[in-house]
Amino acid sequence: IHIDTFYDRASLVTKAVGPHMIARRSGKVINVASMAGTVDVSGFTAYGASKAGLIQLTRVLGLEWARYNIQVNAICPGYFLTPMNEAFFATEAGQRVIKQAIPARRLGRPEELGGTVIYLASAASDFMTGTTICIDGGQIMQWTHTFISVDDPGSILFNPGMGHLGAGLPFANAAKLAHPNRPVVCVTGDGAFGCTVQELETAARYGLNILCI
Repeated sequence: IHIDTFYDRASLVTKAVGPHMIARRSGKVINVASMAGTVDVSGFTAYGASKAGLIQLTRVLGLEWARYNIQVNAICPGYFLTPMNEAFFATEAGQRVIKQAIPARRLGRPEELGGTVIYLASAASDFMTGTTICIDGGQIMQWTHTFISVDDPGSILFNPGMGHLGAGLPFANAAKLAHPNRPVVCVTGDGAFGCTVQELETAARYGLNILCI
């Protein structure tokens, strides 16, 4: 359902209106992707894949249609309050996600997408194409370093993002100092090759748990 809803339909609409835009040598395409299409989010396989495909569609069409004076761009919203998610974000687990995963410490409001959409639809963006704009309260910058385990609210899970343990140690140590009674797990994506002896010794000194995958 996610591929059909979030990729196929956008692709089909673009395919339908594209020839008319090319004929008049003018047009704007604004795709609504998601930050889930730019980072790895466990449990969002189909959704993330569909949004990643939409981002790539934006880039390729931006390249192919630039000669026809057609701009193709996308926005990537973060966590915005909607009727679909408001019940979860009202819970203790939802509030924890807001506080720990979003630097702005709040959810986005739908009206905060309007200014960017207006810009992309206006002549002010005529020299801009194939671009993806994240509107997420800074979450995408923090995402590669921090993941909150909703299933185990007593733990904090860190992912350095670049597959190297050293990138995540300062963040993990800060979390350990802030929450001395909560287990902190630091993940490295390259197995033992992502950990140097010095980094492992430092992690042990901090009292951190290391998971090499």
